Amino acid sequence: MDVAVKRGAECNTDHQLLCVKIRMSAPCQRGKAPLSRGKRFDVSKLTRNETAVKQHGSSWREEFQQQAGERASKNWPEEGTAEDKWEVLQSALLESAETVLGTESRHQPTGLCYSFRAATEKTAQTTQDG
Repeated sequence: MDVAVKRGAECNTDHQLLCVKIRMSAPCQRGKAPLSRGKRFDVSKLTRNETAVKQHGSSWREEFQQQAGERASKNWPEEGTAEDKWEVLQSALLESAETVLGTESRHQPTGLCYSFRAATEKTAQTTQDG
């Protein structure tokens, strides 16, 4: 904290201006767990070519659409607010994604580091040559 008294203009008064600078910082948040980002669904199943067909003959995309549609229509409120309808739609999508798509592995492929290193070395070499 920095405090200073500033004298004002002489006008037969004993008042003085008091200036204060306060430096505040955010409190340290020790001991709190980091926020969870939730599950990551394996959405690559939706974008793959339709060669990846499930056991019963339908694609992952068709299965996801069918299950999400059934769950949403089963619990859809005819009367209600937009928040109520959003809750139903959100739960239907999340439940369908969990059962049909599953979660993805967060591990990077083993060759990623080597391919990245090779690409950066190639870029560095072309900039030196050019």
